[in-house]
Amino acid sequence: MLQRFQDRYGSAANLPKISSEDFVCRYLGAVPGDILLSTAAFGEMRSWRLVVPPLRSHDIYTEELEQRVRQQRNSTAAFMTYLRTITEDPDHY
Repeated sequence: MLQRFQDRYGSAANLPKISSEDFVCRYLGAVPGDILLSTAAFGEMRSWRLVVPPLRSHDIYTEELEQRVRQQRNSTAAFMTYLRTITEDPDHY
């Protein structure tokens, strides 16, 4: 389908993308490289979507994001410790 689309309309690089892990793709059995055509409802335009492979976890969770998560958890833990301290000892502040 992708090759036929490119032969007729040109490059498919600008098509909206949809992950092959999306519910609709799994339901239809679409695999990366397929093109989905939505049905037109109530006079709306039809849209094309290119099925792409799912993102792998190492593409999403970079070291920088891991560091941000660790910082947020440390900040939250420090704040909870502070709240526990002032709750147990009102004269602390």
